[in-house]
Amino acid sequence: MFGRTTLKELILLGVMLFGLCTVCFGQEESITITTYYPSPYGSYNELQTNRLYIGGPAQNTDQLWIERADVGDDWSEFRIGIGDNTGGDDSFVIGVVPCFTCGGNPEVWNPLFTVRNNGRVGIGTPDPQAALDMGGGGIRLGGVTRTSWPSGLGVYVGRTTAQYTGNMGGYTGANERCAAQYPGSHLCTASELLNSINQGINIDGGWAWYSTGTLMDTNTNRLVSDCSGWTQSGNFWGGHRTRGASLSPAWNWCDNPHPLMCCQ
Repeated sequence: MFGRTTLKELILLGVMLFGLCTVCFGQEESITITTYYPSPYGSYNELQTNRLYIGGPAQNTDQLWIERADVGDDWSEFRIGIGDNTGGDDSFVIGVVPCFTCGGNPEVWNPLFTVRNNGRVGIGTPDPQAALDMGGGGIRLGGVTRTSWPSGLGVYVGRTTAQYTGNMGGYTGANERCAAQYPGSHLCTASELLNSINQGINIDGGWAWYSTGTLMDTNTNRLVSDCSGWTQSGNFWGGHRTRGASLSPAWNWCDNPHPLMCCQ
């Protein structure tokens, strides 16, 4: 038979339990949520962690996590880790699942916004093919919505150091002269110069040749055809060039040498 427990014994037992709990609380805290039935549920007012790993079937070694990073003084980042390489095979995706109670299929995943681990971003497409790939719907800038962009228009990159008359061996020869100084460029057209100005690109002032196509000079009633397609250097044929720092167009005889305005 056990004897009666005295008050001193109870106090001693309490001190021993308190000492054990002190050791417990001194250890690093962790939380483990296991899957069992019935699974845990409920609401938490606050759950803090520096990094939270997202688990799943052990089919690969990719780590998925979210964390808070203290970069500097009063400078924090909310980071999302997707995979362990930059090959573009892992993604951060925002999407929707159809409402099951509304008749939708909960197994169908509809991606809306995708960030690949190679830096490409897709809006409306799950497989972005460029730094920013718009799958459709257009983009709105300054109150204007665009769903497509002008094609084939380059922008001004500079003018040649060398000067040429209107005989440059045709359009191909004129383009080659630009490409020799600015790789990948060609002789500018009037539309490309206007496109450059509209985009705020600075264009150097001074006389220089550019292409306009076939025009009629109303003063001489002669066809101006880019010095006959940049094959003539006589004073019968004419071509267009910019007029000094004002960049206003001017007609000129093709035997006058000028730099070339190059676009890309």
